[in-house]
Amino acid sequence: HLLQHGDLSMGQARTLLGLKDKDKIDEVAKKVVKEGMPVRKVEALISSLNAKKPRKKTTHKSAFIRASESQLSNKFGSSVNISETKKGKGHLSINFGSVDELNRILDILGVDLDE
Repeated sequence: HLLQHGDLSMGQARTLLGLKDKDKIDEVAKKVVKEGMPVRKVEALISSLNAKKPRKKTTHKSAFIRASESQLSNKFGSSVNISETKKGKGHLSINFGSVDELNRILDILGVDLDE
């Protein structure tokens, strides 16, 4: 199944097999190949996808907010939540599962705490 994506390394393919939602493996594999993700980033992506809980349908987010969450989640390899009030104020959160994952996100953001 994963061998159809000939550009996957063994490490990437093995990591993809850890995805709980097996129906999404093809979609995620295509993304991994397209972006040339290193195995560590694939691990972070799979971890964040496995950690996602089904969303409650209590709030209705605009298409812009949903698209923004999706793009940020893809960029950081972690789940992202954006909440917005009717007045245009809001809250942005990026979830992480470990200190290493936080450091990876900070690197993506260009935050260097050693300076």
